[in-house]
Amino acid sequence: MTQEVAVATLGKPQAKSGQGRPIHSMLAALLIILLTTIFATASAREIPLVDRDGYYVAYIDTNEDSTIYLWSGEPVAYLYERGLDTLVYTFSGEHLGWYKDGILRDREGNAVGADDGVLITPTRIEPLKGFKRLKPARRVKSVAGLKPIFSNYYSRQSLEAWLRGGAASSTTSTTTAGAGAYPMTGMKWFVTRVEAGGTTVILSDGSRWEISPTDRIHTMLWLPADGVTVTLARSGFGAYNYTLLHDRDRREVLGKYLGR
Repeated sequence: MTQEVAVATLGKPQAKSGQGRPIHSMLAALLIILLTTIFATASAREIPLVDRDGYYVAYIDTNEDSTIYLWSGEPVAYLYERGLDTLVYTFSGEHLGWYKDGILRDREGNAVGADDGVLITPTRIEPLKGFKRLKPARRVKSVAGLKPIFSNYYSRQSLEAWLRGGAASSTTSTTTAGAGAYPMTGMKWFVTRVEAGGTTVILSDGSRWEISPTDRIHTMLWLPADGVTVTLARSGFGAYNYTLLHDRDRREVLGKYLGR
C-alpha cells in the first residue's frame, strides 16, 4: 500500500510539468502575434513621400495628426482637413498647397511630390528614417486661397524646400503650358492614328501628341488599337513633358501635348 501511494505522489509533478508545455507554447505564440501586429501598425501609419526623381524625402504619420516629417525625422508640416479638401500647412501657419489623390501640390496646382508609387518615378532604395524630433506648436493658420485647377506639371522647387515653407507656389513650372494641361493622365487610351513617320500620335480620346525626335523610331511602329497610358514625365526634355507608355512592348516615349 505504501508503495502505491509513493508512485501516485511521484506521478503528480510529472502531469503538471506536461500540462505546462502547451501553456508556454500558447504564450509564445500570442507574443509573436502581438509583436507582429505592433510592427505592422507602425509601418501602416507612415506614408512615404517621394520627389519627382523618386527619392524618399518625407513621410506622413497618420497616427500623429497627419504630421509630415522629413526622412531625417524633422517635423515640417501637417495635413488639415477642410470639407472635401486636404490642405498642407507649415507649423508657422503658412498654407503650402493641397494633398489630393496621393499627390502634394503647390498653390499653383503643380505637383511637388507624391505617395510612393502614385506617380511614375525612378525606383530608389528606401533609406532608414532618422529619429523623430519633437513637434513645434501649431500657430494660427493663414487663409487658404482659391484652389487652382491641378496641372499635369511638376513644380521646379524641391519637395523638401516646399515642405520647409519655401516659395509655396512655383514661379515657373518645368514646362510652358502650350496647348494647356492634359487632364487625363493615368488613364489608358488606344492609338487611333500615327502620322509623319511617328512624329504625331493621335489617341482614342482625341488628344494629339508630338513625339520627341529620338523616340519617333519607336512610335512609327505603333499600330491602331495599341494601348497607351499618358503620365507626367519624370525627366522631361524641353516641351516634351509627358510620358506615353506603350502597352504592348512597355516602352516609354516622351511627348508634347498638342490639344485636341
